[in-house]
Amino acid sequence: MKYAIFPQAYLSVGEKFFIFDLQTCEANIMAKGAKILVIDDSNTNVVLLDVVLQKEGYEVITASSAREALAYLEKDKPDLILLDILMPQTNGLELLEKIRQEPKLADLPVIMITAVGNENYKEKAQKLGAVDYFEKPIDVTQVIKKIKSVL
Repeated sequence: MKYAIFPQAYLSVGEKFFIFDLQTCEANIMAKGAKILVIDDSNTNVVLLDVVLQKEGYEVITASSAREALAYLEKDKPDLILLDILMPQTNGLELLEKIRQEPKLADLPVIMITAVGNENYKEKAQKLGAVDYFEKPIDVTQVIKKIKSVL
């Protein structure tokens, strides 16, 4: 999924606003980096992560459901997954469990990014092999640091 590029993009997540000057990061957007699959049913969150990650030079693929993500994963393997928990039909923890059952995907790093601050979810994600767990609204700087350390 791609988005129209305007001189400035304004994104709101809850009560926070993020402003990106997309013209100044044009060179970084063109750079090819690690491939990151963003799985989230919220279009706002997908757009935010897509813009931030492209600015850092990553190639971004998006999926709005577990079914869409699994269809992509059958064809290609990203370098990292950013995964939401609360999604319709199959939630992020169920999807992570399916990913871990696939031999070719078992070692794929997954970072959970979710609005769920429940310790049980966090523990289950860690048991399933998630490398980290960030609660929304996210600190973009910390997420980027973690991505760089994992890759």
